[in-house]
Amino acid sequence: LLLLQQQQPQQDEAAASSLYPAQRRDLNIVLLDEMKELVETQQRQKQQQPQSKTPTTTTTIVDVRSAERFAGRVEEPRPGLRLGHMPGAINLPFVEVLQPNPETPGGPGLLLKPRDELQRILSRAGLLTSNKDDDDDNNDKDDKDKSSSSSTTATATSPKRIVTTCGSGATACIVAAALIKCDQDPDTVAIYDGSWTEWGGQPDTLIVTGNDNNNEENET
Repeated sequence: LLLLQQQQPQQDEAAASSLYPAQRRDLNIVLLDEMKELVETQQRQKQQQPQSKTPTTTTTIVDVRSAERFAGRVEEPRPGLRLGHMPGAINLPFVEVLQPNPETPGGPGLLLKPRDELQRILSRAGLLTSNKDDDDDNNDKDDKDKSSSSSTTATATSPKRIVTTCGSGATACIVAAALIKCDQDPDTVAIYDGSWTEWGGQPDTLIVTGNDNNNEENET
């Protein structure tokens, strides 16, 4: 008890110093009806252009749950939910953008990886596309242009809008924060608030299983 009393003032001081006013921004929140519309729009576009390698949708859906949950190979931690993921979603487990934080009080914690690592991870996932390779392949560019392009590799072109989703709407915020750290416009990053707790609990939402988009199997 004495130890707790000694620690409490330090904890209260740390908490007070980290307080900040938060404002709700509807632009960054996606609800069920809008999510249904996004998924259905992507499905219609896929059916109209089945051979197209260039997506026509202006929104990318990122599911940050584990690969096993995304594929529907394991049960969800919340009983009664259907298994799988939204058609058209890509999988980027949130743990991939985190690293241990040895300075966390009271035990090991996590924090976002350095910006250059995040850029590589997000680029591999197709969320950030650097222009560097294109510039290097263009032999008509002079060395100055190449140098300028190389030095600005961190500034990447991205999908017009990215919606992150997880199990309950919490860990989706981690990948959203990683995107913003890599200069994604905050106005183009949104969280599907209900996430899989809501989507997987609905009887009429579209769900597929597997990791390969070319071999997904419709559940409903």
